[in-house]
Amino acid sequence: MNDYFSFKDEMIRGALNENMVYVIWYHESAFSFDKAVLELFRMICQCIQEYNAAAEVLQVKCGNNTRLRASVYGFVQSGRAMIMGWYKWQIESSRYELQSYVKDDGSMDIVF
Repeated sequence: MNDYFSFKDEMIRGALNENMVYVIWYHESAFSFDKAVLELFRMICQCIQEYNAAAEVLQVKCGNNTRLRASVYGFVQSGRAMIMGWYKWQIESSRYELQSYVKDDGSMDIVF
C-alpha cells in the first residue's frame, strides 16, 4: 500500500524506480500509469484475499483444539490490526498529505 500512497511524492522526487507502480508500468509496456495503479490495487486485494483464505485454513487445521484456535485467531487478528494500522497511519500522516483526498464515505480520489 505504501507505494500506492507514495507514488506522487516519488514521482516528484524522481525516485520512481523504488515504487511498485513504476515497476509494474515498466514491465508491462502496454500499461499506462493509471492502469499500473489499478494493477497494484488488484494485487493488494489479492494479497488480502489470500491472507483471509490462509487464516481460514489455519482455523480448520486447529480442529477442535479451542486453545490453539484462540491463539491462531489472535495471531490472525493481530496481523489484520497491523495492516489496518499501517493503512490508517498513511492516510492520517502528514508524510503523504492525504487527508484532503478522503471523502465523507471514507473513500478517496487521488489525482497523480
